[in-house]
Order: sequence, then structure tokens, then C-alpha cells
Amino acid sequence: MSELDSDKPSYFIRRVDFDDEESMQIIAEMHMELLHFGPMAALGERFIREICYQKLVQDGVMQVAILEIDGAAAGFIAYTPLPYEFHKGIMYRNFFRASYLAMLSLLQRPSRIIRLLRVARTIMARVDESVRHEPNLGEIVCIAVRPAYLKSSVIKDIGIRVPDELLRFAARELFEKKQVRRLRMIVDAENRHALFLYHRLGARFEQRVWAGEDKTDVQFELSQDAPIMRLQ
Repeated sequence: MSELDSDKPSYFIRRVDFDDEESMQIIAEMHMELLHFGPMAALGERFIREICYQKLVQDGVMQVAILEIDGAAAGFIAYTPLPYEFHKGIMYRNFFRASYLAMLSLLQRPSRIIRLLRVARTIMARVDESVRHEPNLGEIVCIAVRPAYLKSSVIKDIGIRVPDELLRFAARELFEKKQVRRLRMIVDAENRHALFLYHRLGARFEQRVWAGEDKTDVQFELSQDAPIMRLQ
């Protein structure tokens, strides 16, 4: 719970279990609303909810947390201590269910097939990376915040920056519970607003081509006094 003054809105960050249907639905809706440009959104809300979140959380390869302000969902974050492994949950452990939901999504909206190639490239890039092994590495899979909570006037009123709090929460969880010492994110190279935020929190950048697209590999070194770990 936040330690804000009583006259300020209260905020709370909580992890979401796979069987919390209501929260998982909220996360799926926010994903489709705020991350619609991403490859997985092409497969529709049900695929996002059941495969990308519920199944991966149930398998224990990914965690998800929501930040709520006065009880309303302001944003969420998904993170994993297994960056080279978690997509195998889609490719192998949940292959038949994922294939069924993907086909159902295409039947409902055939135009989605145009974006299916991008989905395949993304998954295969993950599979190709699985031959690598970097100990103590974690990843922020995705983070999304509703625009209303990014306005400077709202930030002043709330007393926090929602993206910062979500990133700190995930970093501390991975550092303290999973012994992660380095954290990465794969970010669109042109997403300057997000890159500025990550730079402010102490990230270093490396440009790369990933799944056929220009990306920025964002990396944080985690320690007790790392900028991303510090409380405001």
C-alpha cells in the first residue's frame, strides 16, 4: 500500500494469480487497448487472456501485476526470470490450445492473417534465443499504463509515476525472489518516450534487429542501490 498523504489518491500493486478471472480479463482488455500494435494482439483478446497471461502464469514462467489507483486499474506489468524459456509455454506445453484459439481468432476476423507472419517471427525469435543461457537474467515482457495516468497534472496529484512504480515492483520481485541480477526489455527503436523513461531509471541501450524489426535492447543492472530499485 502507498504511504501517501490521506488527501492523495491511494495506490496499490498486486500480483495476479492465473485463476483470478476478473483481473486477467482487465489485463487482456488493457493489452488490447494499449498494446494493440504488438504482434500478439493480432490474435485477439481471448488468445491474449488465456495463452499469453493465464497459461504462462499458471505454468510459473511469468508473473503479472496490476497497479490500482483508488481501486481502478491504471496499468500492468508482466515479467519473467526465464527470458529464454517462457515462450516455450506457447510452442510446446500449450500448443494445441494455442493453435485452437489462433484458428478461432482467424475465423472470427480473417484479416488477422496478414499479421500472423509477424506473430510467427516473434515466437521463432524467442525459440532461437532459447539456445542461449545467461544466468541471473530476467525480462520485462510488457508494461502498459492508461494515458490518463501519464499526464503531468495527474502525476502531481497522485504523487507517483505509474510506469516507475511498476518497473520497481517487478525489479524488486525478480531481484529478491528469483536472484535476477540483470534485467532486459526489448523495445521498439522508435519508442522514444519509453526509452527516455528507462534511461532515467539507469538503463543502458543496445540497438539490434530482432524478429526482423529494429529494436532497442534495454538493460538494467540490479543491485540494492540501483536507480530502478530506489523508492521515490
